[in-house]
Amino acid sequence: MPPSMSMLMASVNPCPNPHIPPIRFEFCDVLATSSVQDSQEHTIQAERALRAYWAQAANMTKIDQQEYIRLLKKGSFAVPKDAIADPSKHSLYNELSINPSWPKYVMLKAMYDQDTFNQRLLGKLEDNLKLVFGSLDIKDLTSIYHHAGLAKRKREQESESDDDQDIPSRIVKMQPPENSSAEKNTATTTRAQRPQYGTQRVVAPKSRGINIEEALKNQNALLKRRCDALESSVADLQRKIDSSHLNLVVLLTTILEKVGQVAEDIDAIRGEFEWGS
Repeated sequence: MPPSMSMLMASVNPCPNPHIPPIRFEFCDVLATSSVQDSQEHTIQAERALRAYWAQAANMTKIDQQEYIRLLKKGSFAVPKDAIADPSKHSLYNELSINPSWPKYVMLKAMYDQDTFNQRLLGKLEDNLKLVFGSLDIKDLTSIYHHAGLAKRKREQESESDDDQDIPSRIVKMQPPENSSAEKNTATTTRAQRPQYGTQRVVAPKSRGINIEEALKNQNALLKRRCDALESSVADLQRKIDSSHLNLVVLLTTILEKVGQVAEDIDAIRGEFEWGS
């Protein structure tokens, strides 16, 4: 039976176009959700599921990252008592059978030790998932998750610093100190003693006042440029995603055609053998 459309659209492993930097989600965010029950075992399971996200977030598209976070918030990682020794009784196992996705597999795999997972699940489901994802190898990319987060925060801090410099209202100009009374008298006497060669007055330039309207205009222009750049980046990412999905569909279609041809050849050989006997 050919794979369903949901299987054709599932993300492959390794991900050809991961969303970097990944969406941040920390343990405090998990605890803030109502899905974490007040029990030590449930908290341990939540932490294991979160660490699995850190390890694989750099190998997921933005859609996969959002799905994993949604599963965390729902508490989909929770292992019922009857599923402790049998992963096939876990709710994620059934969802993987119907609508497979890389986030579901990563989360389910994190809930069990390797021996239990191999004994109970490998022969039943993983063989089919290999055809969907291409590989079931889960690498630890936690360092990329944390490094990308630090780099993003550094860029945001630099951006905030640049914004501060763009606002003229935050620029303070130093005014020269006023002359003392003695200095004023000396200057007056000196000017009176100087010969007058003309009546031309030298007017000191006035300091430029702060224009709030101009500051707001500059700030709006800066925000517009950043929004345009963000929209362009999103559009490029969407084109890459569409291209990757299309290539995957074409590849799987070709494989199915080859499998169909082999099946026809086998049927023909079987028919000749039965006719000869």
